[in-house]
Amino acid sequence: MRLANDENTAYGLSVLVGLLLAILTIYLWFQVTRNEEAYIEEALNRQAADLSHVIEIELAKDIRGLRRMASRWEVRSDMPLSEWQADAQNYLQDVPLLERLILTNADFQLKWAEPASTSVAESSLQLLLTALQPSFYWNNGLGFATPSDTLNVRDKMIVAVQLETRHNTEGFLIGIYDLQQLPVVLREKAQSENFNVGIFAGPVPLFHSNETGRPVDTDRTVIQNLSMLNDHWKIHVVPTQDFLTSQKTTLPLLVFLTGLILSLITAITFFLGFTARLHSALVAETNTRLGVILNTTSEGFFGLDLSGHTTFANPAAGEMLGYKPEEMLNQPQHDLIHHHYADGAIYPREDCNIYAALHDGKTHTEDNEVFWRKDGTAVPVEYTSQPTLGPNGEITGAVVAFRDISWRKKEEEELKQKFVNRLTQSNTELERFAYVASHDMQEPIRMITSFSAIIAKDYANILDKTGQQYLKLIVDSGKRLKDLVEDLLEHSRVDNRGITKADFSGETALRGVLDNLSELIHERNAKITHDPLPILYGNPVQIMRLIQNLVGNAVKYQPDGRTPQVHISCESDNNNWHLSISDNGMGIKPEFINEIFQPFRRLHTWDKIAGTGLGLSICKKIVENHNGEIWVTSDYGQGSTFHFSLSKPPAAEVKTS
Repeated sequence: MRLANDENTAYGLSVLVGLLLAILTIYLWFQVTRNEEAYIEEALNRQAADLSHVIEIELAKDIRGLRRMASRWEVRSDMPLSEWQADAQNYLQDVPLLERLILTNADFQLKWAEPASTSVAESSLQLLLTALQPSFYWNNGLGFATPSDTLNVRDKMIVAVQLETRHNTEGFLIGIYDLQQLPVVLREKAQSENFNVGIFAGPVPLFHSNETGRPVDTDRTVIQNLSMLNDHWKIHVVPTQDFLTSQKTTLPLLVFLTGLILSLITAITFFLGFTARLHSALVAETNTRLGVILNTTSEGFFGLDLSGHTTFANPAAGEMLGYKPEEMLNQPQHDLIHHHYADGAIYPREDCNIYAALHDGKTHTEDNEVFWRKDGTAVPVEYTSQPTLGPNGEITGAVVAFRDISWRKKEEEELKQKFVNRLTQSNTELERFAYVASHDMQEPIRMITSFSAIIAKDYANILDKTGQQYLKLIVDSGKRLKDLVEDLLEHSRVDNRGITKADFSGETALRGVLDNLSELIHERNAKITHDPLPILYGNPVQIMRLIQNLVGNAVKYQPDGRTPQVHISCESDNNNWHLSISDNGMGIKPEFINEIFQPFRRLHTWDKIAGTGLGLSICKKIVENHNGEIWVTSDYGQGSTFHFSLSKPPAAEVKTS
């Protein structure tokens, strides 16, 4: 009776220990999951801010263009209809979002419209203007109107510029912008494929894109203010499920599963140790030890004649390029400011898109080139080269508009660097966590395997058949977990930061590998041959681990009854050594060739061939640390050849070892 009570007590204590460890595992899993969610939220907010910034820049650019056109009208208030139409058509072509331009008098009475006919019928255009007039929000001569379903202008942004002459309002220049064209802009200038974007004026939806066609998570919608328009205009950014999935890692699952396995093994070990103590006083000390296993325009303009000489230049162009405008006149423009690429390479005139407008009559726009200042420094620019036409449609020259985009390039580089820094920091923290978690698991695992081995050796005859099966399960599971943690630690240690590289003998390294594998080679009666190996350059410890993993796999992965035959060869390939390790083993099916270097990817069960699935992943990291490549060719059932490249020693003379 007492034995039964003690066994019940042991069972209860074991369950309690397992529950405590399970609770600890759940807590750790919760913390890791919460950190991952915080990272995803940060990435989502960052992407939303980038999209909002792109939209604001694009809309601000288009509105500035509308202001410039209004300024030209104020100067030329008597502009004839033909000139208005030509100017408006050019502007409509240059601005993808702009659908229609309307000119009214001071009472919002229609004067001209271009194009004359659109989705808004001509007969209802005056009604539209009359209805829109009281809805405009005005600020510094610039008005924004809220769209309306009843006026058939949904998904539009309507902007009006006040036209003044001698401080008197002469009329309004109104632009109707088609927000449905925003996805095209976003695809070109921002990574919008992972998001649906909507724009709202208060509660009124102005625009919504669902071009991804993929499921989205509306609960994670991020709202940003479009302050450049109006305080109540906002952008709604909704991420796709694919984007959220891509931001998640397997670390929470790994922590959860590892913790549960450790909890189960610890609880079983505790129970077996406690019950063995009841059958003999001699195992009291062992059970005690088992109990401790528990932790004003700024744009520049200049004109060109058919020979490419400058016909005029505005002050902004001169200021940006360090010239007085008159110094640029009658000068070959390309030879003056556009003669080289940003990297210093010569820019042939025949490849220049500014000159192309003089030949093909098309408008050319570039935003990734530089102009050269008078002092020899380069300035990043965005420019448009527009051909000018004579009365018969012949090309008479070109007008070039450009702006200094140094600030934009700087912001793009800063955003890119911030993203790289955050990603690097995140990866470093994840690697540090994996290393610390794996390192802290070593002591409990060592206790499990050590005391399990003691029980198996000294007290196996005391246990019944079921107890012996449980004990074998503990011993096998402990060994697998020990191997996994050791490989995890090795995977974390393999890093290219701070490693020491030197010349070393390939022959000496191979002899060390064969010594380490001598027991396995003898057990399998393997035959190992090799070509003469040269002096190698790199980290000797990592390179030996690389060769040992590949040779060890070649010996282990063999069909039953086949004698392993492994050959190591080396060939010179320009500045690299090309090494290969061939075997006559099982080979790899073609569909698995691209998967075998992934962590934890195994093609065979552990009871058939022992391993953790990290060996080839470690090999890949080592080769990449040495700026090399690793790949495999295989004939399934006949054998495989693993290839990798290493840089030759930097010394002038390369010799064999």
